[in-house]
Amino acid sequence: MNSFLMKARLVRAGVMLVSLSFFLTACSHQASRIGRISSAGPGTDAAKAAPAKPKPKPVPVLKPIRALLVTGGCCHDYDSQKRILSEGISARAHVEFTIVHQGGTSTESKIPLYDNPNWAKGYDVVVHNECFAKVRDKAWLERILKPHREGVPAVLIHCAMHCYRVKGDDWFKFAGLTSRGHGKKYSIDVVNLDPTHPIMQDFGKT
Repeated sequence: MNSFLMKARLVRAGVMLVSLSFFLTACSHQASRIGRISSAGPGTDAAKAAPAKPKPKPVPVLKPIRALLVTGGCCHDYDSQKRILSEGISARAHVEFTIVHQGGTSTESKIPLYDNPNWAKGYDVVVHNECFAKVRDKAWLERILKPHREGVPAVLIHCAMHCYRVKGDDWFKFAGLTSRGHGKKYSIDVVNLDPTHPIMQDFGKT
């Protein structure tokens, strides 16, 4: 082999070595860049990494309204009414009823429920659907009224409005009207005293 061919081959080899060196260096730089991109997240640069999304807040569990339905006494079908009222309301609103049906069919019964001075404790509302019109014991009535005076709301249905005819009309003052019986039929004006209240918003002025 002459000296010219030997020199040509050495030059070619040197070029190949230099090219290989550049290739390896380029690969090293690319690998480093890929590593930086991967650490920032797929498809982003480190400087443009998307902020972490906040965790969604848990949805609060709504507790039912705890209602006590007190029923019994004279003149009406309380067996049917307690079922119609509790099942009908619970089907339309988030209300959980406890039903106390005591006193037989008498108008003079002092039902065992009211023996307990804390009879309304734990309830959000009391539905009175009893008819004990001839109970005239003022101390007994005060025990019934005490939790309501302290803020427990009440709903009075029909015969409950003319119960507990105690001297001084404390029950009628609580009910908001005096009703000692059915009496003559005549129109009654119902005035909405607080139309901004959530319960009364759609009621109208009268």
